[in-house]
Amino acid sequence: MKGHTIILCTGILFLLVFSGMNLLPLPSGELQTSSVSNMADTSGAVAEPGIATRGNNWYIRVIDDQGDVGMYSSIALDSSDTPHISYLNDSGRDLKYATISQWGWMNTTLDFGNVEGYSSITLDSGDQPHVSYHNDGNLKYVYLSQGGGWTYETVDYGGSLGNHSSIALDNNDDPHISYFDHGQKYLRYARYESGLSRWWIRTIDTGNYLGEYTSIEIEDTAHQFAHISYYDRMNGYLKYSKNQTGGWNTSVVDGVGYSVGRYTSLELDSRDQPHITYFN
Repeated sequence: MKGHTIILCTGILFLLVFSGMNLLPLPSGELQTSSVSNMADTSGAVAEPGIATRGNNWYIRVIDDQGDVGMYSSIALDSSDTPHISYLNDSGRDLKYATISQWGWMNTTLDFGNVEGYSSITLDSGDQPHVSYHNDGNLKYVYLSQGGGWTYETVDYGGSLGNHSSIALDNNDDPHISYFDHGQKYLRYARYESGLSRWWIRTIDTGNYLGEYTSIEIEDTAHQFAHISYYDRMNGYLKYSKNQTGGWNTSVVDGVGYSVGRYTSLELDSRDQPHITYFN
């Protein structure tokens, strides 16, 4: 059993790896920094500065400590279990990307200035990263091509668009993005149609403050329907929408309590049934 998660502490981006009962082999050239103070694990042992902290087989690595980095991070693992991470450098309002190779951690600034809030990352069938994010009031999308270059697109513009975005790819590696239209206070959805070389954009749910904290997944079927969880701030509900033949089916999942449904995360099982975690 193993797992990866990322944390932010005092403006430093960390990666935590849980390896079950075995040690995970990691490249000898990993980034190590002396700017991280000694940290004790649950057994009382103290780690060396900047090196992995060992506690119940959790291993902590410093990914980036240049600036106020690590906010709104998102992680995806490729076919070799290598982590790919998108995150915000709040010092310069920059979008950053990190991954690891045999030479150690590589950090790249993808977009400079005016990047705000959440980014979302996923990987295509060739293990190349695709990232959605919010910049200067627009929904932006960037991906790494097989040739090694980054391609940038403005998906939706003309207002305060693109915050709380979530990205997923379908069987053709075409991106689907759910996001919040802050100007209209609506949930919106964008899908790229590679056959027509265009973005297809729709408003999914209308009202007042509908569509924050979105999470999207795509069915592994011929229909490739999208499933989206999100927050209804006006009513304090967790909501869910699925597109299907003839339109979108929207429902309230949980409306019991106060401010139910923030920080949603959605996954589909082998039968394409949705599973959602959220804050109540």
